[in-house]
Amino acid sequence: MKLVKNRLCRHTLSKSSRGFSVVELVVALAVALVLAAIAIPSIMTTYSQYRLGVQASLIANQLDLLRMNAVRGNTTFTLYSTTSGSNTVLYIDLNKNSALDSTDPQVVLPADMQISNSLSTAPTDMPDSSSMGTPYSTTLKLPSTGISFTSNGTISGAAGPYFIVIGYSNNSKYGYRAITVTPMGEVKVWTTSSGGTWSVAS
Repeated sequence: MKLVKNRLCRHTLSKSSRGFSVVELVVALAVALVLAAIAIPSIMTTYSQYRLGVQASLIANQLDLLRMNAVRGNTTFTLYSTTSGSNTVLYIDLNKNSALDSTDPQVVLPADMQISNSLSTAPTDMPDSSSMGTPYSTTLKLPSTGISFTSNGTISGAAGPYFIVIGYSNNSKYGYRAITVTPMGEVKVWTTSSGGTWSVAS
């Protein structure tokens, strides 16, 4: 009786403890590869759009900082655009020497991004500001002389609204982000898909 029980135990143990077969492993691997092929492009799109959104928010924050410094310092400060290597840099010229210094607050665009509407010919799939509504229907690009805020928190010379658009240098499928600033200092971040219309970023 004891011998029969031992045999039954060994038989049950060997059946329950056997591993996966080669066929099961191949099927599981094939399913994993199919899921990865579906998921990876979606993840890359989300990540690329997230990066654009982060850069747009940094530029908007830089404009708010520019305005705050002008009001707090009771003077006029300017946000300039320049290049450093393969990067575009937006910086606040705190010491007013019209040059980028290491102590100047700055936003550095990644090398694969650019200010799209500063190009001699803007990308054909990038919409203009007409879909933004009043008062953004007619806007100005970031000028070579920069954007200046005066001590009362308004744009110097009451120019604007300004329209700064960023996108990827060699790929427009992730859309664009824009930062607008009105003469009264209102800063907004906008988003659009390639060939779409502008909407305020949430």
